Amino acid sequence: MHSYGISLSVMASQILLIGLALAWGIHTALLISHGSVRFVEPNQLILWYEIVSTAAIALYGMTMLIVYLFAFRRRTDVVVDRSA
Repeated sequence: MHSYGISLSVMASQILLIGLALAWGIHTALLISHGSVRFVEPNQLILWYEIVSTAAIALYGMTMLIVYLFAFRRRTDVVVDRSA
């Protein structure tokens, strides 16, 4: 197995980004073809699962953004002396 240096969190965030792009594309295609979009979920269990899942994905995205920003800040704060 090859190691490409891609962490599991980066892979998950990219998969979620692709999923978001696909969902947005379907949403806009429905808007173009029908003029409006209306989502109805009569099953309360499924509705709450979707709400909690959406909140969890948003929380994951915000957490990973904060982690990456702090990692970038730590990496740019390091001064390397290459004079020797």
